[in-house]
Amino acid sequence: MGTPLGAMDRLFLRLESPTTPMHVGGVLVFRGAAHAATHLARLRAAPVVASPFDWRLRDRPGAPAWERVSGATPEVSHVRLAAPGDDAALMAEVSRLHSRPLDRARPLWECHVIEGLSGDRFAVYYKMHHACIDGVSAIRRLQSALSPDPRATTPPLWAAEPPPRAARARAPGGGPAGAARSAAELAACLGRLALAARDPDPTRTATPYTAPSTPLNPMLGPGRRVAWQRLPLHGVRAVAHRAGVTINDVALALCAHVLRDLLRARDALPDRPLVAMVPVSLRGPASDGDDAGASAGGNAVGSILCKLGTHLHGPRERLDAVAGSARAGKAMVRAMSPAAAAGFSLAYSLPAVAAQLTGLARRAPLPFNVVVSNVPGPRAPLYCDGAELEAIYPVSLLFERQAINFTLVSCGDHLDVGLLACADSVPDLGAIAAQLVDAYRALDAAV
Repeated sequence: MGTPLGAMDRLFLRLESPTTPMHVGGVLVFRGAAHAATHLARLRAAPVVASPFDWRLRDRPGAPAWERVSGATPEVSHVRLAAPGDDAALMAEVSRLHSRPLDRARPLWECHVIEGLSGDRFAVYYKMHHACIDGVSAIRRLQSALSPDPRATTPPLWAAEPPPRAARARAPGGGPAGAARSAAELAACLGRLALAARDPDPTRTATPYTAPSTPLNPMLGPGRRVAWQRLPLHGVRAVAHRAGVTINDVALALCAHVLRDLLRARDALPDRPLVAMVPVSLRGPASDGDDAGASAGGNAVGSILCKLGTHLHGPRERLDAVAGSARAGKAMVRAMSPAAAAGFSLAYSLPAVAAQLTGLARRAPLPFNVVVSNVPGPRAPLYCDGAELEAIYPVSLLFERQAINFTLVSCGDHLDVGLLACADSVPDLGAIAAQLVDAYRALDAAV
C-alpha cells in the first residue's frame, strides 16, 4: 500500500511548479581534497538502503504515497570546477544544479561531488524534495553519516544507520476529543491574530496577510541564484547575551538589516515592517521513540510570523522589536498543542496556497515577505572519509512571490548563512550576502 504522506508533505508536492520547485539542499565543504576520489567511489558503490532515500512517489490523484524501491543504486554525479575554483565558482555551479527540478519518476534526491575547489577543499551538494524531509531531520541525518574520528570510514547518507529517532511531538490524548481540543485552540489563535491585525506595535506577533508588498515579492522565474556567508558564532552569541535575546533573534535582526538596506537602495522601503515566516520544529529531542517516520523523513514543522522592524533606523531598536515579535509568536505556539500548532501553520497559508494553485497569486495579499530559518548543526569537528567538515551551507526553496530566502545552520564555531534568490529578481545576491558581515558589525557596535 505504501506509506501515506502527511498534510504538510502533500502541500509541498501540490505547490511545485516550473517556477517554484520544492526541493531543498545543502553544500558540505570539506578540507582535504585528496580524499575526494575515495569518497566519490564509496558513494557510488554503496546501495540505497536507508529511508527516505529509498522512497519513490506513487502519485495517484487524491492518494499520494511513498513506496520503497529495493536494490536501487545511487546516481552520484562528479563535477570539476575550472580554475581558480573559488567560492564564487562553487556558488555558480550549485545555482545551476539547484535550478533543475527533480524527476518524480525517480527517488526525489540527488548527490553531486564537486572537485577543483581552491584551498585544498572539495564539496558535496545534496538536494531532496521537501516532501521527504525537513531541516532538523536533514541536519540530523547529515551528522549521522559523519564521524568525530578522522580515521573512521563513513557510509553515505543512503547507507548510514538512521540517527536516534526524533519523535514527532504529539498532542496529549488523540481521537475525536483531541481533535476537538486542537480545533478550539486553533480557532482561538486565529481569532487573536485577527484582533491584532491593526496593532502597530512592532513587538507584537505579526498577522498573516498584512505584509507590505515590495520588489522582493514578485512572481518568480525558474532560475535560482545561491550565495552564502560565514559569521562568527561566538560573536553572535555574545551579542545575544549582551542584549538579553536569543541567537535566533540576532539572526533575524541581521537579515532585517540587509533587507532594509536592499529596499532603501531601490527606493522601495515601506513604512510598515516586513514580515518573516520562521519555521519552528515540532519534533521532540532525539530519543528512542516509536515514530519511525520522524527519523526516516517527512515533515514535523510549524511556523511563527515575526515583524522584522525594517521601518526602524537603529540596529539596537530593530533587534528589540524583532525579539519582542518573535517572543510573542513563540508564546502563541507554545500555548497550543503540537497538532494545533501544525494546523495553525497550514490554516494561515491556505489562502496563499489556493491563490497559487488557481493562478491568482499575483493579485492575492501577501501572507509574509520572506522566510528566515535557523537550524542547529554540529558543534564538534566531524570527518568524512578522513576529510574534515569545514562548512554546511543550506540551500532552501522559494514560495511564489518570495524572491529571497535566508537559512542559517551552526557549524562548529561559525554560523553558516545560505541565501537563495530568484535569479530574475535578485541579481546581486553575492553582494547581499557580503552585507551580512556589515550588519553583524553594526549590531555588535550598537549592543
